[in-house]
Amino acid sequence: MSAIKRVIDELQKIYLLLCQRAATVFLVFALPVIVFHALAAPPLLAPDEWDHTARAIGLAQGQVFADKSADQQKTISLPKAYLEIVWDAHKEKLGKEQRFTWRAYEAQSDKRWKGQKIPAQFNSIGYFPLAYTPQVLVLKFSMMANFKIVASLRWGRLFLGVFYAGIGAMLIRLLDSGRLGLVALLSLPQVLFLFASFSPDASVILTGTAVIVVLNRVMMSDKNTQAAWVAAMGVAFFSAVKITYLPIGLMIALILLLKNKKYIYQSVTALVLSAFALVWGVFFAAAGSQPRQGIDAGEQLAFLFGHPGSIFIIAWRTLATDALHYPGEWIDYLNVPGIHPAYWFIVSTLVVLVAILVMDPVRKRGAYFPQAMQLVAALVLALGLSFGALYLAWTPVGYMGGVIGFQGRYLLPLLPFLLIILAPLPVSLRLRQAGLAILIPLWLVAAALSGIWLSQVNQHPLLLS
Repeated sequence: MSAIKRVIDELQKIYLLLCQRAATVFLVFALPVIVFHALAAPPLLAPDEWDHTARAIGLAQGQVFADKSADQQKTISLPKAYLEIVWDAHKEKLGKEQRFTWRAYEAQSDKRWKGQKIPAQFNSIGYFPLAYTPQVLVLKFSMMANFKIVASLRWGRLFLGVFYAGIGAMLIRLLDSGRLGLVALLSLPQVLFLFASFSPDASVILTGTAVIVVLNRVMMSDKNTQAAWVAAMGVAFFSAVKITYLPIGLMIALILLLKNKKYIYQSVTALVLSAFALVWGVFFAAAGSQPRQGIDAGEQLAFLFGHPGSIFIIAWRTLATDALHYPGEWIDYLNVPGIHPAYWFIVSTLVVLVAILVMDPVRKRGAYFPQAMQLVAALVLALGLSFGALYLAWTPVGYMGGVIGFQGRYLLPLLPFLLIILAPLPVSLRLRQAGLAILIPLWLVAAALSGIWLSQVNQHPLLLS
């Protein structure tokens, strides 16, 4: 028994060191991975990255709202050179090799930003502009200097990755408890891959994380008015980027109000801005969608009202076929058909992640339990809206096989809320700390191997291309 006690004591010392240096541990792990993603992998490899980059280019050119083409489609004028690069790269990806390689960019590497512009239509036209602020600044500087486009994308991803990693480390440092749980969440392979991309998902993930950090301070203190304002602003931004996150924003605004009536101004501000986000999403995001054959939101809605029992069949088939596919994308983020980690690897990864979260959550057992349950309800409603929106806008009318178009990365901004929802395991603090001292290093090693080996070197030998 004395030997076991000594081992636990040593593990506790390791835990305290990891906890005190959690932000540094995250940076030491994240930065090399981000550098690898930015410099080794070709540009526009993240999910829908070329589409989001196009949106950021339009904003950098001063085009917040789209134009109307002759057939009444929403378009934005983009540099022809950029579109040629995208077309060639996607042709390479969808050709015989079924992958992106740097060879797709060799013939286009001398093209620069200045030159002819042509109208283009894409799905991210309606995304909230503030979500692209870092990307717009990078692209604006590149356009003003007329850098080579491929070089701009490559080094721009490196800058964005380092920037987002720095914000993540700052949030880890600001968190009073649950730091190692947040390190585990931000170390997920797809999170770091999105950090080193022109996708706005990184901004949304970190905004959700920031809301949790300040909301915890509000819940633990009745006098933290400044934190309440930050939470209100974060909630509004979170809701604005994707209107399906609106239930979370509204719930947190309600929690602020119920916690202390002095937060009435912050709550009202969050509600008003979230309502603006809803209006923005309905009138601009929906307007930017491309028409697709066999898809009509009105007819789809009429079908659901006429066959209400079909909702349960669709929900069951979606969960039965994709329940492990979505978290699998957090590990194998390239989203190429036929390339997915084994189910045993996905399940074991999720078990370890949940174990870390319940060993090192933000809230203590029993603390603000009603608010945690309210957030659970908000998360469930947000997921329901996300699936519902994709069923209406992306799934053929009457299709009963499940929801088409949902991606695992849509869940990533919701994961930080688990830090408040989950309660610690009912075991002694010493055992939890000893367990974390073992699990965190193992988690970081597994995340690095799955992120680089599984998705990059083994399945997609980009370094050799």
